[in-house]
Amino acid sequence: MEFKAALSKLEVLSGRLHYLLLVSLGLLISNIFLVWLVSWSFLHQKRTVIPMSVHAPFTISDYRVDASYLRQMALFFVAERLNLTPDNIKQAHEVILQYTDPKFYHEFFKVLNQEQQEVEKQKISSVFYPSEVIPDPSGLKVLIKGSLSRWVNSLALPVVKKSYLIKFTYSSGILKVLSFSELGENNVSY
Repeated sequence: MEFKAALSKLEVLSGRLHYLLLVSLGLLISNIFLVWLVSWSFLHQKRTVIPMSVHAPFTISDYRVDASYLRQMALFFVAERLNLTPDNIKQAHEVILQYTDPKFYHEFFKVLNQEQQEVEKQKISSVFYPSEVIPDPSGLKVLIKGSLSRWVNSLALPVVKKSYLIKFTYSSGILKVLSFSELGENNVSY
């Protein structure tokens, strides 16, 4: 009789153990799903920013930017790079170098340093007037076309049509300049 009671208790415990195993398996699956959901929402979190000096809103996430953001940032970098005087060139180059990708930093630093020496030595001033800005958010690049006006001391040089291609890297909400190159007259598309 005790044997039958023990077998009966074992069957009840075995049933409870199977039930407990199913509940545990369900909780494990739900936890894995919740971890995936939190990770997905963290990576796809979007932010809409409207800076005071920029009038068009843009949206960014941890892994992607929109065309408006690329356009505005490219205009910012072009202004820092090309709207120069001997008095402001050092500060402008320091700002743009803060946003330069480490892969491009040393090469770009040399170019900017050489430009700075030339501008200060010859007392060159320049202003770039963009006429067309073509962002490519999927390729993280922007083509900018416009006119570059330059002066040496107070002597105005002829206005020159220029096209620039800026390539970016973007990771975890941080946009960095990967390359900043002037395109030739025959190569104005990207």
